[in-house]
Amino acid sequence: VMHERASEKLASYTSQVELRLTDGNPHSGTADISAGSVDRFISTFVLDLLSEADIRDVLAEAKRLIKPKKEGALVCLSGITFGNSFSSKLASALWQIVYFFRKDIVGGCRPQMLAPYVREAGFEIVAEQVVQGDRKSLLGLMNSEVVIARLPS
Repeated sequence: VMHERASEKLASYTSQVELRLTDGNPHSGTADISAGSVDRFISTFVLDLLSEADIRDVLAEAKRLIKPKKEGALVCLSGITFGNSFSSKLASALWQIVYFFRKDIVGGCRPQMLAPYVREAGFEIVAEQVVQGDRKSLLGLMNSEVVIARLPS
């Protein structure tokens, strides 16, 4: 569903954007892409589904794919993260408890911090922000982390 929505929104940019749906394997769908040939590597609300090893593999693949810093290539990531207010801390604690016992209820997602993985992978973080949810539901109490990074000089 999300791939279809993104395809529709990006339809007028087909000469500039290639959208790929993968099966979750960190190297799925990228083997035919040349190293250092990608302007943007975007992953939204995917890494919070993966194991730590797979997150590291995805970031290693992003590092292989993106163009050098001098060409302005960026890695743009977002995912659910831990709370920073009383209500969002409570929501993320409840989420983690549910995840521990019944991952299926929360879709296999869990709060995590992306920035440490990004730094560990050797990227330079350009921007990092925690965005608060709309607070209209348990999901709305969850925070999202947005990280934009590039290769160092």
